[in-house]
Amino acid sequence: MKEYYREINLIELKKQTKAIISEVPEHPLLPPLGIRKGKEVILKSRQAWRGPLIIEIEDRQVAIDPEIAAKIKIKEEVAIDAAV
Repeated sequence: MKEYYREINLIELKKQTKAIISEVPEHPLLPPLGIRKGKEVILKSRQAWRGPLIIEIEDRQVAIDPEIAAKIKIKEEVAIDAAV
């Protein structure tokens, strides 16, 4: 089975799924939170009523506004069966 990556926005990531950040918008709060290109991220939960996404990055949990999460690009690993 080969592994491929598809690029999506952080807001599209499914819960408990790992991905690698590939692009981060200019925002003064993101670098101090550890949100940088090349970092691994896991979506832990989504809060109700368009509340923040809770992600795990660098062994800590961080809340991200959904509007900002929609601008963060990530690479999600996708396994594809070689027989297909």
